Amino acid sequence: MLRIDGNDKKYRIEDAIYYRDGRVALLRGKPTVGYKVHEWTTFDELEKNEPDWWGDIYEMHKVNDDNYIVYAGETSYGGAGFVSLYDKNKKEYRWVLHLNECNNFKSISVENGVVIAISDYSFPNGTEFKLPVETPELIEVTEL
Repeated sequence: MLRIDGNDKKYRIEDAIYYRDGRVALLRGKPTVGYKVHEWTTFDELEKNEPDWWGDIYEMHKVNDDNYIVYAGETSYGGAGFVSLYDKNKKEYRWVLHLNECNNFKSISVENGVVIAISDYSFPNGTEFKLPVETPELIEVTEL
């Protein structure tokens, strides 16, 4: 899901949601039409098939609520971004979303069990990504 080496954090570069339990929801779509799960696989399977598909992440935004810390930012690949959900009670990441075509996320929030991330994809207004905390694979995308 995430590789943390000292202060460096790395992520897998597929369009996907990576879960703590090793499941991976591979996504198909674009910010203009939305994303859907096109295949379920495992983290181990991805690692076996493409062991070098890792990139750097740069945390640009952090939001705390009572239960979670949400991070969002950009990656070492132009136009790519990520959102991650850290469970404060369990002290672990629950999931990480990585998208190759979403641009930088410029704001994040958690409202009523939904992570809301705004990217600058559809300039100047942006694109809104809504990810339910418990089922982020039901991602909703709206141009603002």
